[in-house]
Amino acid sequence: MASEVTERKNSGYFRIPGATVRYKKSQIPFPFNFFSEKCDLVSISKGGLVFDVEKKLLPGTKVKLQLLIPDRAPIHLRGRIVWVGWQTYIRGDMSGAVSVQFMPFGGKRGNPNSVLEVLRELEDQYAKDAGVAGFNPVRDHLF
Repeated sequence: MASEVTERKNSGYFRIPGATVRYKKSQIPFPFNFFSEKCDLVSISKGGLVFDVEKKLLPGTKVKLQLLIPDRAPIHLRGRIVWVGWQTYIRGDMSGAVSVQFMPFGGKRGNPNSVLEVLRELEDQYAKDAGVAGFNPVRDHLF
């Protein structure tokens, strides 16, 4: 699983126990576009996140995300898929890690600045507690 790779090197990414992500593609019109099932959050930073997914997604795809953290309201983010890594397991199931870069904070097409403040709070809370190395999709590729 992709979460095993996250322990390789240190970066600005951190883990949030029990956190999940739901996504939907931004380009699909509203009546046909629903959020996905919950996907396990592998790691997150102020600039993006990595999650496990069973459906194949393509780099460059714009997505809307719901970050679901236990005992907190959902956090809504916009981003673009920048990296996808796939592995086939012995039982034949596909699983992959998807790295999403958040759209800039502030401005009409980006994320609200209030979300950046929430991400900073999460980093303060979880990055210090975890002390775990993060996942960098360019440096820590899966293959």
